[in-house]
Formats: sequence, C-alpha cells, structure tokens
Amino acid sequence: MQPNDKVYHLGDVGLGSPENLKEVLSQLNGKIYLIKGNHENAALQNTRRF
Repeated sequence: MQPNDKVYHLGDVGLGSPENLKEVLSQLNGKIYLIKGNHENAALQNTRRF
C-alpha cells in the first residue's frame, strides 16, 4: 500500500476490542473509509482513522 491509496472496509471491521483494531489500523497506509456494518463498536471508538 502507498500513502495515498484508498482503503475501503466493507463492514464488521470493528468486532474485536478497540485496542486491537487500533493496532491493525496503524499498520495500514492511505485513507481508510468505513462502510458501517452491524459490528462496529471498536471502529466507532477509532474514528480518527476513518
């Protein structure tokens, strides 16, 4: 991935803990877009990354 890439998460990316998701998101480059699913509790606590 390059710094200017676009990454789309198509729902249910935030099923785990907010801390685990934060670590995963920190390894991704580019602008991340979230298409909300029904398991986004962790994702909604990491909104600065989306």
